[in-house]
Amino acid sequence: MTENSFPKVSSDLAYASEINNQYKKVSLYNQSIDVTVSVGDLVYFDGADWQTATTQFAAGVYADNDVVTVSGYASGFTGLSTGEWYGKDSSGDLISSFFNDQQCIGYAISSTEMIISFGGLYDKAGERGLFGGGDTGSVTSSIEYINLASTGNAIDFGNLSAVRESATACGSTTRGIFAGGHDGVPLDIIEYIEYTTLGTAVDFGNLTDAREGSAGFSSSTRGIFAGGYDGSISSDIIDYITIASTGNATDFGNMTTGTKWLGGLASSVRGVYGGGSSTTNVMEYVTIATATNATDFGDLTFSTFYLAGCSNLTRGLFAGGVANDIIDYITIASTGNATDFGDLTVARWQHACCSSSTIALFAGGNSYKDSIDYVTIATLGNASDFGDLITGRDNLAGTSNAHGGLQ
Repeated sequence: MTENSFPKVSSDLAYASEINNQYKKVSLYNQSIDVTVSVGDLVYFDGADWQTATTQFAAGVYADNDVVTVSGYASGFTGLSTGEWYGKDSSGDLISSFFNDQQCIGYAISSTEMIISFGGLYDKAGERGLFGGGDTGSVTSSIEYINLASTGNAIDFGNLSAVRESATACGSTTRGIFAGGHDGVPLDIIEYIEYTTLGTAVDFGNLTDAREGSAGFSSSTRGIFAGGYDGSISSDIIDYITIASTGNATDFGNMTTGTKWLGGLASSVRGVYGGGSSTTNVMEYVTIATATNATDFGDLTFSTFYLAGCSNLTRGLFAGGVANDIIDYITIASTGNATDFGDLTVARWQHACCSSSTIALFAGGNSYKDSIDYVTIATLGNASDFGDLITGRDNLAGTSNAHGGLQ
């Protein structure tokens, strides 16, 4: 997204009804607004509150507890990050990397200036992917994030509560979950972050059994962890959590065969995992809302382990694995064998995946790769470069607030 893509309205002054026919509204969340502001007034956001505006600084029209976009520019801010999108939270505070299309305020062109772009015109700007843990040459706790709306390098998010690798991840639109992994021995830790809040992960509870290399996937309400390695055998355990609460995982059912280092993905209804130990090509599925044993889905076009999976609502992708660059796809709502999608830019394994409704990203991997690939999920073809991790790593975990289980 660039400045050239911002909406333009030719008139300096437009009536709310006319503007609202073109663009969505920005809610003020029922917060107080300056008493000098009246319905129909031109207004702008000064970094702390809405103010009446001159034509020169027109940003929107106040319309009965909403602001509808006109166009404009505002200055007088401090500490903006050039090129960052900003929104307003429910307390009225200016925040970067907002997570709701109704919070859109604008785009910083300097540390003190912002182009105003109200109204949910860029509702993808809040879609964020996370990559956590892994091995950078030593086991790490760091979490990095990317904005799924545009290509670019990863940004520091915070940390897991402790170092670990070979964890798995899933999440809702608000919470990202990291589970299991190892720091020398398999772990049963589950912890979470809020996508809008940079910082350190918080304890959630524990898995039913300590293990690494599980497949993680979720709907908007339930997170599921399938298989893994418990330090002695490949596990056939499937357990689940309710993402909005905290607490220990509960038994969901069992896999047909215990498997480790596999990939997982989901729609809002069905979770699918595939590949894994003994270089299998088997895929199985569960219905996320119904605790029961897994059922055969079909086969991948290749047999491998250390692969990664992600999806949009309808199509799932499995990619990579030991010594290959293959990307396969499935239609999640049906069963059957996978079909060739294309290739990664390089062979990668021990990598992570995250996705939105339109793109899938594959990050890191063997030999401490720092590159991030992406594909457009609806279109078959080879991957392209998206950007780079801050620090190259393998055995990392990935999730997003926009994956297929949430759509």
